Amino acid sequence: MQILSRVISAATVTLKLWTLGCLLILGPLFSQTTSWVNPGFGNWQDSGNWSLGVPTSAEDAQIDNGGASAIGMGIHGEANHVFVGVTPNINNTLFVTNGVLTNVNTTLASQTGSLGTLQVSLPSAQWINASDTFVGLAGIGNLSLFLGAFGSSGNLSIAQQTSSEGTVDISDPGTTFVTYNVNVAEQGTAFLGLDLEPLLNLQELQLRGLLKRGCLNPG
Repeated sequence: MQILSRVISAATVTLKLWTLGCLLILGPLFSQTTSWVNPGFGNWQDSGNWSLGVPTSAEDAQIDNGGASAIGMGIHGEANHVFVGVTPNINNTLFVTNGVLTNVNTTLASQTGSLGTLQVSLPSAQWINASDTFVGLAGIGNLSLFLGAFGSSGNLSIAQQTSSEGTVDISDPGTTFVTYNVNVAEQGTAFLGLDLEPLLNLQELQLRGLLKRGCLNPG
């Protein structure tokens, strides 16, 4: 009886640990969203600028009220998924200026008619996106890195859906962008100022659809 009791106890502990593991895995799939509420320009790290406080690495951050958020010198912003521009006909901007932003995914202009811009500038600026970046998923998205900034993303998709527009400029000397795959104009229209020389670790460049103002320099 004592042996059986020990076996049952061990099995119960194992089940609890397995259940906890499932909860930990499923958690990020249902991330809480904190939204930018400042209608003008403000600092990312000020909790009053967000509906649920400053984003954490487990939360999605959404800028969609026509405001502009800035990550300045000495500031390290983080989030799970960053959305800039969801509602149609409203300009939304995220600036990373000599600061650091680390997140998992980034979507600029996720819905038809939405407007979203991400600008990363100056030598101390770093934008580190672990997985996917969409510039103009369904709306009009803009991404620019310049003045010695550093950026990275597992994949970069520009103008993915029908009627979308994506503008990307990472051609400024001294700027570095690390990515694995660039997918250009799958169904939409892409506007590029893209120098391939700073695209480190680029394995695949796919050009589809309508490409305008293309400036692809193989380095």
